[in-house]
Amino acid sequence: AMVGVGVNILPFMVQRSQPGIGGWVPLAYVVAAVPAVLAAICYAALVSAMPRAGGSYVNVSRALNPFAGFIASFSQWFGLSMAMGVVAYLLVPVIRDLLSVAGLTGIAGSLDHTGPRLSVSLLSLWFAWLVNMLGIRLYERSVVFMAAATIVAPMIMTVVGILNSPQSFLVKLQSAGTPFPPSVAMPRLTAATFLGTAVVLFSSFIGFDAVAQAAGEARHPGDLARAIMIAIAGVTGYYVCFTWSVYHSIPAVYIYRASLVRDISAPGLMMPLLPTWLSMTILASVAVAILKVLPAVMLANSRTLYAFSADGILPRAFSHLNARFRTPPYSLTVTALAASLCVFGCNLAGDFFLGVDLLVVSMLVNFLLMAGALLMFPRVNPE
Repeated sequence: AMVGVGVNILPFMVQRSQPGIGGWVPLAYVVAAVPAVLAAICYAALVSAMPRAGGSYVNVSRALNPFAGFIASFSQWFGLSMAMGVVAYLLVPVIRDLLSVAGLTGIAGSLDHTGPRLSVSLLSLWFAWLVNMLGIRLYERSVVFMAAATIVAPMIMTVVGILNSPQSFLVKLQSAGTPFPPSVAMPRLTAATFLGTAVVLFSSFIGFDAVAQAAGEARHPGDLARAIMIAIAGVTGYYVCFTWSVYHSIPAVYIYRASLVRDISAPGLMMPLLPTWLSMTILASVAVAILKVLPAVMLANSRTLYAFSADGILPRAFSHLNARFRTPPYSLTVTALAASLCVFGCNLAGDFFLGVDLLVVSMLVNFLLMAGALLMFPRVNPE
């Protein structure tokens, strides 16, 4: 649920929302990782103590009180619904670049228009809904396969980034006949810009909490804690190495200027450094990386509504299970609808950073309450 839009698009589009950050993005990732790692420790401790579907709702309501549990999990549900919408919306630029490299420039260009972009975004969301609706077996097979496929692109791009320099990038850009983006002076870096970048990049770490939502389906509670810690440690190291390698090979000023023209991605930026067949392989792998986030986050979000219903906060229909697949159809459908509304919101706003901001604020509320739950748990609920 973590590696996708967070590292392939946000570290480069942040140049638009936080002008002046330049090549300091990898260091901003280190700062953003601190609260994420601390939150992951809280999740690991609580979810292994209370392995039930519902994640933060079950954890906070049992460790603090039911109202705090509702606030924590509703914040999470709202934030992750925004996340799914943003992910689906940003999948389209990667598909556009893939079609462009494949020579289908006409179709690629159409994806910058409202109708096709909305259609592809919504189709990806409802594909995730279908995967979840058909049950845990299909979910496991599809997500594990897609997660394995996502390993290909980052490894290749990291090696390519290390082996190239900004000078070689500019030479290959000129030889390919690709025009340099319009000349715009990059603003100076300020403390506010650096911290603002860390806040935006913090959203890249959100996703490990999806493990907690599957607690009711886990065989061994200890595996949940280990999975969370492995995920947060591995992803933190990967984010820092990957972004450093890209900014090592591509001038930060070029990335800044390109971000002002249209939505950009890591594989799209690195195309001049790669042969066509390798660019297509990487773009396809990144598209899969982004797509696989949606079923994982949708599983997490639907289980929150399921837990609300099981405790009597929502109508019983939300905890109703499909007789054949044993999945909650109403919870899944409402979650998919909320994410779809975020897609329309991104389109109306003309940008996706509003969705990112809502995601970060919502999840910080959730993480603060989970931290409080960890502190109070031994006193409130010693059994």
